[in-house]
Amino acid sequence: MPGMGLTQTTRQTQGMVMSQKMIQSISILAMSALDLREYLYREAEKNPAIEIAEDETSAAFEKSLGFSKTAGNARLTAKKTAGTTAESDAFQVFLENRPAPAGTIQEHLLSQLNLLSLTETEVGLCKKIIGNLDTRGFQFEPPERLLDPAIPGETPEMLGKCLGLVRGLDPAGTACAGSAESLFVQAQIRSDAPPLALFILNGRLSVLENRTPARIRKKLEALRLLADEKDAVLAVGKITGKDIQEAVGYIRTLEPFPAQEFDRKEPGYIVPEVYVCKNTGEDDAPDSLRFTVTFANGSLPRLELAAEFANFVDSSASLRKADVRFAAGLIKDAKWIIETVEQREQAIVKTVQAIIEFQLPFFEQGPRFLRPLKMKNAAELTGVHEGTISRIVNGKYLQCDWGLFELRYFFSSQTGTVEGASRSKESVKQELQLIIHEHEDQRRHNPKIKKLSDETLTQKLEERGIKIARRTVAKYRLELQNK
Repeated sequence: MPGMGLTQTTRQTQGMVMSQKMIQSISILAMSALDLREYLYREAEKNPAIEIAEDETSAAFEKSLGFSKTAGNARLTAKKTAGTTAESDAFQVFLENRPAPAGTIQEHLLSQLNLLSLTETEVGLCKKIIGNLDTRGFQFEPPERLLDPAIPGETPEMLGKCLGLVRGLDPAGTACAGSAESLFVQAQIRSDAPPLALFILNGRLSVLENRTPARIRKKLEALRLLADEKDAVLAVGKITGKDIQEAVGYIRTLEPFPAQEFDRKEPGYIVPEVYVCKNTGEDDAPDSLRFTVTFANGSLPRLELAAEFANFVDSSASLRKADVRFAAGLIKDAKWIIETVEQREQAIVKTVQAIIEFQLPFFEQGPRFLRPLKMKNAAELTGVHEGTISRIVNGKYLQCDWGLFELRYFFSSQTGTVEGASRSKESVKQELQLIIHEHEDQRRHNPKIKKLSDETLTQKLEERGIKIARRTVAKYRLELQNK
């Protein structure tokens, strides 16, 4: 149009972009202590620059089972004498803290596969693909190895079709080689991705490691010149900051680890990652000083840079350039993992401190005084995104005077009020359980007393200042019975 022209301006803005390292750090943050232990041991096996300096949990657990170290080798010794009371109690705690087996990603996918109309060959190959998935939903082995030459129908074309079928099941994006491929597959399945997002996800995620939109745009334009014509979705000079923001925003809605919501096949031992202890004689102290938050360092192995790599800079002069680059990469990865684990610890402790600030009545008086709390409130106090809080509290446990609790337990919706103050769902359930227990005690002494009806329970709760609907009482009562 006449009178219109192009001008170039520079503007400094702050934004969040997601790189491969960020994807990996999100995964580490979301892992439970047991999952993280396994991950760290796998990384230590792959990277010689990482050294497991100490593992208190592993040593204590081996001792409780009768393992002893002889000449550097672990062996199992039979205990001829009866265990002590402390050992018996510890073993009982171990049994009680083992979570019940839950559905796996394999079971979830197979249940959907059974609903599809497929040939026998397709079903067999799809089952192989599903059986080849790890707990994150990714491939253990390259899928090409699943093909059986003795079965005529199992061809590379059939493998491609079956991979597409499995990847399209819920959750979308499983059966991929890793997070990068899974993100691209999810975007293709959703078919609502901005063109620039697809362009980035198609093997170009590393471009987002640049921190400013201007640098990202410059890198994308350079990549476009090298790309195939079909991938050249945007012309040089047409990529705007808004395009980049929209693409990054879309990518962040995808799930880097599609199977993370499913439990592992084997139940694990629940260990607290944080201890909350009341400071004696501090009743008049500010809320932030009444309780001490301590991270359970023994719940995870302590990592160090391996001794032979610690002095790498001094010895690098005598090495070839290729060896120097290789070793430097190992050192960089090792330091990043160690720093990320430390950042995870700090994030968990900071979140627990925020929980204590909101839930002080709970820690002082018990579960009946749990307040309603939204993740948005904790996010505002800690200065992180609400989604980050969700990842932090999932699968992490704290130990306090009132027992062992998952951090997610402290986030509860509002149900009813007491003298104008809101009450959380969990605290109302605790009050309801207390009324039921008191009534059952009376019935044991006088069998003629009738059972409490939902309507009577509603009235008793109202007498205590808790006003909720009768159908809500019935729902909570059922939940308490099934607990």
